Amino acid sequence: MAHPSRFDTIRALLLLRDALAGSEDGLSVPEMMELLRCSRRTVERHRALIEEIWGVPLDEMPGHSAREKRWRLDPRPLRHDIAISPNDLAALTLARDKFTQEGLSGNAEALLRLEALLLRLLPKNRRPRFAPDWEALLQGEGWATRPQPRLTGLEATLDTIRTALKACQKLRFHYVSRFTRKASRPTVSPYGVLYGVRHYLIAYNDSAQKYLLYSLADISDLTLLSEGFERDPNFSLPPFAARSFGVFQEEPQDILWWVSPFAAAEARRTQFHPSQTIEEQADGSLLVRFQAGGFIEMAWYLLTWHGEIRVLEPHDLREAVERVMAEAALSISDPY
Repeated sequence: MAHPSRFDTIRALLLLRDALAGSEDGLSVPEMMELLRCSRRTVERHRALIEEIWGVPLDEMPGHSAREKRWRLDPRPLRHDIAISPNDLAALTLARDKFTQEGLSGNAEALLRLEALLLRLLPKNRRPRFAPDWEALLQGEGWATRPQPRLTGLEATLDTIRTALKACQKLRFHYVSRFTRKASRPTVSPYGVLYGVRHYLIAYNDSAQKYLLYSLADISDLTLLSEGFERDPNFSLPPFAARSFGVFQEEPQDILWWVSPFAAAEARRTQFHPSQTIEEQADGSLLVRFQAGGFIEMAWYLLTWHGEIRVLEPHDLREAVERVMAEAALSISDPY
């Protein structure tokens, strides 16, 4: 079963909120299920979200029978206040700072407009008390510094890609692989963008007849074509991204890692991959299993565990770790 989109979830919340606020007799759970065309569990989750987001508890009312319960939302607080906390605005500002750090100025500007909109919705009598708490949180939270590519001028590229995604139009561009330095001019059908240390366009390459990743920083002379394409309904970005440990796409293989007892506590708190399972061992160690490709990125990551994670399977991954270690040794060799 397909999962609902974020837009569908928000639309359902607004629909349920308005129905609960507009009903004098309230709504029963079966009526809410019929309204949203969803399960009882989803209705219960949406009811809790309404109370959390709008900060107004639902009133429980007597039903038409002894066993029935009904709920109603008092509409008066919704007209006069909006449940925005300093934590909400601080999270939004922190996300905006991250977009700026990643070179995504357009996304950062969109969040700035959203901040301004939320502040305008805030009642004037709350603003004097709100500002100091917001400022204190911003002074106490920030992003760690890390080496990453200096990405500038990506917004024009992203705007063109977003237009193509919305209209299902093909793209053509000049591309130079940062690994092989080979130049090409592919025609592709865009399917999405993956954000990370580097940002990538995921697109179906007409000539290669497969999905490929293109680093946005290495795309130039991008042209939006008039030729359209029919999006494959079976393609989904999260499963495609989960095929790999990072962004390098390889055929997924069964991965088996041993984690030492010393690092077990930290490993339990870590999601190595969405498909992972963890098996507890009698000596306190762990066995971590998942399916993925991207062995080079996996090898880079394993080095950050200082030998507390060992590769048991597959052999190809063990060889990838050996190659990365040999390349790392060059960092302390004399270049002359």
